[in-house]
Amino acid sequence: MRQWRKWLGLLIGTVALGEAALYLGWHDAPWLLQAQLALVWLMLAGMVLWLDGHTPAHKRRVVRLMLWPSLALQGLSVLWPDAAFFLSGGAAGWLMAATLIVRKRQRVEYQRAIRALRAGDYARAVELMSALIAAEPNVAEHYNFRATIQRMGGRAQQAVADYQRAAQLEPNSAQSNVGLAETYLQMGRYDEARQHAERALQLAPKDWGAHFLLGQIAHRQNQWGEAVEALERALNLRISQPTSRLLARLWLALDTWQLGKEEEAAHHLEALRKERDGLALWERIFAAEQGSVLRGMLGDDVKLARRLAEADDPLAELRRASLSAKLTQ
Repeated sequence: MRQWRKWLGLLIGTVALGEAALYLGWHDAPWLLQAQLALVWLMLAGMVLWLDGHTPAHKRRVVRLMLWPSLALQGLSVLWPDAAFFLSGGAAGWLMAATLIVRKRQRVEYQRAIRALRAGDYARAVELMSALIAAEPNVAEHYNFRATIQRMGGRAQQAVADYQRAAQLEPNSAQSNVGLAETYLQMGRYDEARQHAERALQLAPKDWGAHFLLGQIAHRQNQWGEAVEALERALNLRISQPTSRLLARLWLALDTWQLGKEEEAAHHLEALRKERDGLALWERIFAAEQGSVLRGMLGDDVKLARRLAEADDPLAELRRASLSAKLTQ
């Protein structure tokens, strides 16, 4: 996403400079409007080509259905500038209509599977996705979604198989490797979790999630220095989920304390105490039946985060928690 924004900003900036140069240099020229429309078309064409090249193969047909007719209509305005207003309106109208059509054609199976999940019927959710996979066996998204259902239902080994198949179908996608890392972490197989987290990081180096995963794995393995580095990188990339920010601050406080960095630990404790939204969200997640697996993995961490957030002397509470952890190792 960051690469897209950077590229888009450069493209728009270049076109804006070109438009300004045309107006300042040839504002009385009869072909000015046509040249300006051509520049706009080139910008749109560049955007469409970039999206086409960076869209997964199974979604490319839908993207083309939405974008190419609009681009063609906009291109006609360069040939007939007097009809530019009408043609541009038609291009925008097609894009809006195509978006509505695509939304209406969203997979009913996904919607049904989500409803089954909310009802706690994991078997039915898996069955629905399995039927879809049988009909479309080469779509990685289907396997990733079924793997998520398997994980939520406590079937980690089946989730691994689905994530692996998704990774085979889309080897350059970080999503499947993140899923594998999370599943192996759930199974306590830290070396394999690390391998896939590192692969996800190679594929998406600006994604805070991969850094967060590496920090979590290192924390579980008592590799405090490595955990601190990874979690700080995740925070610098702006962790968007309050639940993950809460845990990142918790593990940073614990690990910097273990490294003898009391001032840094106090800083992270202070930041943790401000993550009230994260605590509230975790409580809602754990209260739902679908949160049982996460509750088993992270319940103790969230309980400790609450104790630290509510303690009159959080450093003293952190000291007791660290001592207790050493005694149980």
